[in-house]
Amino acid sequence: MLWIEAPWVLVRPMRRFTKSRIPIVSTLSFAAPSNFPGRAFLFLVYISFLSVATSAACNREREHKKTAASSTIRDGSPCVSVCGTAAFAGCGTSERRRYAVERAIMVVGSQELSLHIPKPTTFPVPSVLVFHSAAGRTESVLEWCDELARAGFGAVALDFYGGKIATKPDESKTLRDGANAREPELQRMVEQTYDLLQNDSRLRSQKRFLLGWSFGAAWATFASGFLPNVKAVVAYYGEDFRMNPGLYDKTEAPILFVGARRDTDPSPEQLQEIADHLTGKGKSAELLLVDATHGFAERTHAGYNEQVASNVWKKVLCFLEDDAR
Repeated sequence: MLWIEAPWVLVRPMRRFTKSRIPIVSTLSFAAPSNFPGRAFLFLVYISFLSVATSAACNREREHKKTAASSTIRDGSPCVSVCGTAAFAGCGTSERRRYAVERAIMVVGSQELSLHIPKPTTFPVPSVLVFHSAAGRTESVLEWCDELARAGFGAVALDFYGGKIATKPDESKTLRDGANAREPELQRMVEQTYDLLQNDSRLRSQKRFLLGWSFGAAWATFASGFLPNVKAVVAYYGEDFRMNPGLYDKTEAPILFVGARRDTDPSPEQLQEIADHLTGKGKSAELLLVDATHGFAERTHAGYNEQVASNVWKKVLCFLEDDAR
């Protein structure tokens, strides 16, 4: 009789599943016949066990994600999300690969949209459709698109104002209301651009995300209800659920709501209620709250806070990268 100890290298890839309540051991010892066929047979049995256990753990993790409880993160402190993993713990502590950025043009109908491509490009490129705030497609929006490309994502910045940019709050309101009055036209633009993320030879995206600020966040959440196969949504201090309750049933993508504790529209309480309602329906929603006010991530906004915006961005990238894997 010969004692065989299972190699550690075979067990190590399962460490990520140890919090899925699958019993895993670092080594496995068992008695086996000393002849080669007997040992080979038991080794195959052991490999089969690993395969079944891994599959079960993956299924359990997927089920947890479907029924994830909403989480609140205050002042950047980490929270615990599904499967016992820290959603944002350690974000930004490890070195992230930085890509060069190529700015190009994506033609959608009669419009030329700003396309930001990571270089070198490895296909398919995960990509983000970016919705600007009521101020318009400012240089700040394009800079965030550059940051997405530096992190390995393709990014396309929508422009609902045809190149116009607001310089005063009343101008923002006028442009915003004018855009909302053209909702069917803008929805077609969103659909066409979203299709191009997958079909444009410079991206060939299989995983597509939505991201927006304020007015743009309302549009991003709205779009998650009519676009197919949205991988995830990031909504900075904005949403469309209060105006469009039917969206609760239409949207399927995981959503990260980013709110400001000193904001009133939407307030932290309103965002928490929306996240809770979504998770109550079996959807995946998380809420990140920071000590700031509306517009903290927009360089041209009076509420801009560079330090908070930078800290939140690290967590946003963690959220996107987790779903891009």
